[in-house]
Amino acid sequence: MSTGDTRPEYYETRFTAEEERFFVHAPAEIAQILRSARSRSALLTAHFADGGAFTLTALLEVAPDEERLLFDMPAQRAIVPRMLAAGPVTFTTNLDGIKIKFQVDRLARVVDGGREALAARLPDAVVRMQRREFFRVDCPVANPPKCFIPYTVRGEALQAEFDVADLSLGGLALVARQSQLSFERGDVHKDCAIVLPAEGTFTTALEVRNMQAVTLRSGQATRVGCRFLQLRGESMTRLQRYTMRIERERRDKFG
Repeated sequence: MSTGDTRPEYYETRFTAEEERFFVHAPAEIAQILRSARSRSALLTAHFADGGAFTLTALLEVAPDEERLLFDMPAQRAIVPRMLAAGPVTFTTNLDGIKIKFQVDRLARVVDGGREALAARLPDAVVRMQRREFFRVDCPVANPPKCFIPYTVRGEALQAEFDVADLSLGGLALVARQSQLSFERGDVHKDCAIVLPAEGTFTTALEVRNMQAVTLRSGQATRVGCRFLQLRGESMTRLQRYTMRIERERRDKFG
């Protein structure tokens, strides 16, 4: 594997405020994410020395029961002593447009099954960050996600139901046919329930960003583009899993 050094642009040893919003803390999910990187032989960039050095490696083993990770030795062994002395080391990779980033407290040189490797304790958190522009997916027409928006008429609490036409981590598009609600750009609807097939329900506020008249087989409708407000980490995880599954099913179907 090739190794680089002293590249200021690779300043990945710290987590940004945006990245912290995408932290995954559940140990089972952390193991699943890292196992996915290992099974796909994803190259990981190891950043150390406060962003002043980096090298490429790959995961050899993810052992949650032992709370241990094993990494391949860099091609240029001369850099290994610097990695071992650096303290915290930050790893980044990209899986289908999703950025994976995590940090280990320190690395240790070990011999496992006759091979030299670098070992570390399983991280307490992993960033899984999906860029909105890469992953806006069209939702299946046969079984689309649903959005329920609460409203009140003469003191009575009601809900308006909408199909979701497409979505991403940044927002979604509603299909408004004959709705009891009127939409205006800038409107904020609180406590909206988003139901994702096979992924469950989460609640968020929606801000209306745009509206467009569309013609469907069932007749005229309005496409209402909305932005998520204050989306929580667990909700982001549900969205990521859903969009990845829909994209995978589409690739399997159409190639």
